[in-house]
Amino acid sequence: MNNIQHFSKLKDKNVADDICGANGSSRVYGSALFYNGFQNSGRYTGFGLFKDNVGNLIIALDENMPASQTILKGELLGFSSKAQLLTECPVVNVSHTNKNIWGNKNTTATSRAKNLQSGIVYTSYSGNWGGEKPLSNSFYDVLTNIESKKIKFSKPIILYQSYSDAGVGWNDILNIALSVASSMVSAGIVKLNPAVLEKSANILKVWGSGKQLKEINLNDAFETLKITGEIIAPTWTKGTVAKIEKIVNESGKLEDVIKYGEYLNKAKSGYDAINSQLGVSFMGELQEVTGVDRVELQKFIQNIRKGKYDSPVNLTKINGSLQNANKILANVNITAVNELVKAKMNNNQLVNEIYSSGLDIYAVPVINNILQSGTASTILQGVIGVDKIVPAIIKKQNLSLNSGDNYKGLAGMIGASFGYVGPEENFDIFTKTALRVQATEYAVNKIPFVLPDTIPPQKREEWAKELRQDTGANVMAYDDDWDWDSGKRKWIPLALAVGIGSYFVNKKYKII
Repeated sequence: MNNIQHFSKLKDKNVADDICGANGSSRVYGSALFYNGFQNSGRYTGFGLFKDNVGNLIIALDENMPASQTILKGELLGFSSKAQLLTECPVVNVSHTNKNIWGNKNTTATSRAKNLQSGIVYTSYSGNWGGEKPLSNSFYDVLTNIESKKIKFSKPIILYQSYSDAGVGWNDILNIALSVASSMVSAGIVKLNPAVLEKSANILKVWGSGKQLKEINLNDAFETLKITGEIIAPTWTKGTVAKIEKIVNESGKLEDVIKYGEYLNKAKSGYDAINSQLGVSFMGELQEVTGVDRVELQKFIQNIRKGKYDSPVNLTKINGSLQNANKILANVNITAVNELVKAKMNNNQLVNEIYSSGLDIYAVPVINNILQSGTASTILQGVIGVDKIVPAIIKKQNLSLNSGDNYKGLAGMIGASFGYVGPEENFDIFTKTALRVQATEYAVNKIPFVLPDTIPPQKREEWAKELRQDTGANVMAYDDDWDWDSGKRKWIPLALAVGIGSYFVNKKYKII
């Protein structure tokens, strides 16, 4: 999926329509975000994220649209109010919409979309421009001038069309998120049967309503977690994609049954252990499946149960394939994270932990775990309470400052808060920092740090090198043609790995 687009894309009719809900004849839903005009998200975005060649983040908003109203409240940009946002950011108030006494607006979505395309400023410039406010009646001229002079602002540039009667709630955002997710499936962006997502969405709505887990059928609850895992787990950790198969039930009627990939089925065993007593029989089964030393497995499961992740786990103590173990345990972790966050959202516990976490969010174990997984771009958009978590993260990390690649991280967080799965690289700034925190702990304990299997294969070796230099840890990365030989204490070609455990001998658990 391509990254944030240049502001000149606002001249595209599809992009402007997507922001304003203009119902254009050739509309491309989602084109104002990361989809770059060729992937269809199925519903108007209601806002747009853009950049210039200097690294400024440019946010295009139409206050007539619910998503834009939410962003203008300020929390998603690290501000405490709309007034603070409009004071501290460079602002272009492109136009304004009023209601008349009959409740009708004096502008149409089509006219507002044309305003964005043309770049004509009908209202005014305001906020903090770091000097004199621009005078041009074209915001394209202003943005082009900023780019040519390489002017870097510390806050995002706001282009917005104001509206006199604003208001939106979490239900609107949840509905947008579910609609977008469903349409991504139907458009082929996520390879999943729509019926699977529909089942997941219905249960997630129940969870979002505040019901206790005990009030929900536990089989359905885990089905939802497996569905979530199938959606968010990277392709290289899935095994196979979930699909619907029809069977004849006890009543003689056809029934849809969901079939999952092998690694997700193994993840179920790990998830079941979170609320178990870690009996001898279970640990023996998990040890057989993964090949990892029993003591290290106990640390791994206990970390998840506590949600603290304070015991470094040595995955190289293994009789079998490190790739196999890493894939299974990564999926156990992903499958459990939504429930961990949900539990900590009671009484805003997780949000309070974020605000009281000292210098940064990486001191909060659950958040650090989400971010270092390499799948934050997909996990966060499905987490219950994301509307509270994301603003807390943004404010804590002061992401509205456009330093370095922060603008990408801010864009990624804003997209995730509305249920959009953006480019992975928007979260690289978080993932690498979270991995650095974890690797430092492993270096202190002199234990090899195995990069989670959720890190994209093309990034593993480069990131491992950076982490070794930054932390002094023995960071282990691999490509899919190599595996770890615990006896020889080195990497060996996969083709020669037939002697390192029953995993290869029996061909029971196949590497994808």
